[in-house]
Amino acid sequence: MLEDTLKKVLAFLLRFIESPKWKGRIRSFGDRLLRIVGAMTVLSAIATLVATGSDFFTRTVPAIVSNVSRTVLTGSLFLPRLAEHVARESLGYTDICIGDTKVVDLDQDGRASDLIIPISSKEDLEGGRGCGRDDDDTKSVFVVLKETRWSGIWPDYALLHAFYGGGIPTYAETMGSYVLFITAARVNPGYHVFAYANGTLLAFGQYRSQNDAPPNMQVGNRLFLKTVEGFRSFEITALGEARTALMPVRDLVRRNNTVVLIEDEAVLWDHAKADIEKIRADGATFDDSIGDYRPASNSTAECRDLAVFRNGDAISLKGGNAICRGEMDVRPFSQIISSVECDFVGFRTSPQFPWGNVPDPSQAEHLIRCRPAGIDSDPSYEILVRVSAE
Repeated sequence: MLEDTLKKVLAFLLRFIESPKWKGRIRSFGDRLLRIVGAMTVLSAIATLVATGSDFFTRTVPAIVSNVSRTVLTGSLFLPRLAEHVARESLGYTDICIGDTKVVDLDQDGRASDLIIPISSKEDLEGGRGCGRDDDDTKSVFVVLKETRWSGIWPDYALLHAFYGGGIPTYAETMGSYVLFITAARVNPGYHVFAYANGTLLAFGQYRSQNDAPPNMQVGNRLFLKTVEGFRSFEITALGEARTALMPVRDLVRRNNTVVLIEDEAVLWDHAKADIEKIRADGATFDDSIGDYRPASNSTAECRDLAVFRNGDAISLKGGNAICRGEMDVRPFSQIISSVECDFVGFRTSPQFPWGNVPDPSQAEHLIRCRPAGIDSDPSYEILVRVSAE
């Protein structure tokens, strides 16, 4: 900067001097001055390096090396090599097979360097001991590792949890700080829910989804899953504790009063039964938006064994067709969910809580067919949904 300024000043002065003799002297003086300034700059740089050389070589250079190493080793090309190194050095495992490793960000600090590694033992194959099918996820143990330090080329990791699916096809997913081990099933897969907090992987338990419903995240690091027991929420408290709870219809409606919950008394969620018994005994509801769960008095004879409710209000069912049919009115922005297995025809899935079914205005008919006995059974009843602006 100083050298450039001096050059500009000299060039400016020379524009006003006509004598060749004085121009030569000024150029000569300027050259000597520039050499002095250049030498001072070099000396200043050397002095700075001497003064801060310890930080440069002990902090700056290792930080550069570790950042480059993290970027390279967690990339897809070198990730298998990193997984092998970690399994050997951090876990002491040798002569093993390693599946598709996931790089995750458990503490949500914006830097993904934690690992979920599927590990299995080698098998006796025709050509000797080796690894079998790459897609055989029934024998793998999933180890969850947190990066504790990355100060050079290779990092250090701490084991948080090891999960084995018991011979059932299993795969791992992460959503925010949550780690989900999903055990396959023909219907309603199992979700083993964990979450990272304060150096620990907290365990919430195992749950089966309903209608193959996927889990969903919401602002505030809360996870929601529609299970066969009910609509369940998961959260990590301010004290770092795992908390999960079933959400009855009143909680769903309070959180989003566009919710319409279809319930069948034959397969009520357990937590709803106590609420309904109390409502019927007291003759009052917890909320004006929730009905009294009194069975419909005007259902036809062949349908009276069915007791179906929308937010606690009975739906009248009529026979005469192959199955019983009811009707209900909803608004264009209503979100419909059900406590039983149901097929929704003419609806779209909402991307917001509680991820229910919203009437699709492009469809002429909106129909809900429900199977209280399960997904393999025939529908017991259907509900024609009329969309009204009022």
